[in-house]
Amino acid sequence: MLEKVKNPLPDAVVSRFVRNIESFNGWTVIGYDAETIVDAVTIRKQYSLHFWDALLAATMKQHAITTIYTEDSHFKKIPGITVINPFTSG
Repeated sequence: MLEKVKNPLPDAVVSRFVRNIESFNGWTVIGYDAETIVDAVTIRKQYSLHFWDALLAATMKQHAITTIYTEDSHFKKIPGITVINPFTSG
């Protein structure tokens, strides 16, 4: 929202957006453990991902989350993950 977009948003708008997300009480917070990190290392190598993307995929796997909303199509390489690009129509 601040970089790599055609029309970056002002810092104040992004900060307010993040604060609104943080203050929402309906989130379920999930974490990861050592086994997730070990799985992420495997996923990173197997699918040629950056570590943080592999950690996200491993955490999703650990918590049986099968859908991710992202413009990053490289998650499509990972079996069991459905990628929905929120910036495309249809």
